[in-house]
Amino acid sequence: MFRPVITRRLLGLIVADIVAVLAALWVSPALYPFLKGSDVPLLTRYLLSPWWQAAIIVQIYLFYLVDLYETDEELSQAPLAARTAIGVVMMTLILVVIYFFNRRQSRGVILFYAPSAFVCVMGVRLFVRKLRRARGPVRNVMMLCNGKGGHQDMALVRAATDAFHQLKGVVLHRESDAHVDAAVPVIRIDAAADLRRIVEREGVDEMVLASGCEQPPGFVRELIRLSYQGLLLSDPMAYYEKVRGKLPCEHLTDASFLLSHMGRRRALYAKLKRLFDIGAAAIVLVLSLPICLGAAILIKLTSQGPVFFRQERVGLDGKTFTLIKFRTMRENAEAKGGAKWATRDDPRVTAIGKVLRKTRIDELPQLVNVLKGDMSLIGPRPERPVFVEQFEREIPYYSERHAVRPGITGWAQVNQGYAAGTEETKEKLSYDLFYLKNQSLTLDLMVALMTAKRMLRAGGQ
Repeated sequence: MFRPVITRRLLGLIVADIVAVLAALWVSPALYPFLKGSDVPLLTRYLLSPWWQAAIIVQIYLFYLVDLYETDEELSQAPLAARTAIGVVMMTLILVVIYFFNRRQSRGVILFYAPSAFVCVMGVRLFVRKLRRARGPVRNVMMLCNGKGGHQDMALVRAATDAFHQLKGVVLHRESDAHVDAAVPVIRIDAAADLRRIVEREGVDEMVLASGCEQPPGFVRELIRLSYQGLLLSDPMAYYEKVRGKLPCEHLTDASFLLSHMGRRRALYAKLKRLFDIGAAAIVLVLSLPICLGAAILIKLTSQGPVFFRQERVGLDGKTFTLIKFRTMRENAEAKGGAKWATRDDPRVTAIGKVLRKTRIDELPQLVNVLKGDMSLIGPRPERPVFVEQFEREIPYYSERHAVRPGITGWAQVNQGYAAGTEETKEKLSYDLFYLKNQSLTLDLMVALMTAKRMLRAGGQ
């Protein structure tokens, strides 16, 4: 029989999370008030208490709401951390309500549950993942191809497949004349009923449907039945996007934009994001004033010229605005030769400018742009008009990135870094378009976590 929707892997994740949440509820009271004489509570207190039994159930349900149990995909550390953080913060708010009705519960649970649960859940999840990956690829993938576009679709799937996705081969109808990569195993079948046998025999988790996969008749109905039983169906574009976290720009068409609803703007998400931008930018700006003052003094002492660097950039809907940064290059760096790309080990960058770029302190004045509404904290990086004009001529769909406010950091920045030419800009655009299509608070939190990691490792340029 084909494996059920509720898999052993899903049950394992739930059990692991229950253990982690129980550990967090057990440890957090002992951390308050910083070991002032209280003992670690007995574990049985939580196993037998209806309050905490309910709390564990609610936490697991919240993890379900933030898609921590979507076993169709293997989450990388950043999205796993983002979704876990959202789930434990939501639970902390519920614990506050529980404390209001039951004052006998320790305040330490409220104060320390979030960090304790985050550490415990992440630790258990990463340990389980390490054990699972040690056994081999996470997902077995096959491709069903009967149309004329088989070779191109296969190239896209092969380009996406990584160490955690094993491409088992391609399924073709006996009479199909589709052309596929000779390096990929080919399985020819006579009827749609043979699909089930192959899926069961090869342990297929996901079937990628190439162009024309609905022919011959009967294939679609059999695929639908298999999908009811847990087989994930996707097309080559969706598969590439999910595995690589970007869109293949060279394969995009007008139809792919229309069908993916990339232009939509979710009203509630947009309002929440703008409120978060204003609040977070104001707080960070106030807290970073000593750092900004120190950076300004060092800039003035080490090089001639103004403290701030102002430059025209292209923002939302193609409108220009003046971007503000701490100056990291020598004065009049483009006096000769006009606009130039910033490159690694750029000779125009001053000594203190290298430090500011590495730590991203040079970006702090852009918080003013965020407060003014020119920028967001997270979004595509704003580019100069002269380069925008060039890229709109050379790169299809480049102007689509102006459908949202540009950001101080973004999905493209944390995945690909700075661009220094047309080819690197194409690569960045593939990430920017992925962000446009999948923007959400979870994705924004992922970008924030990845940016913080880069800053701690001085990974700026």
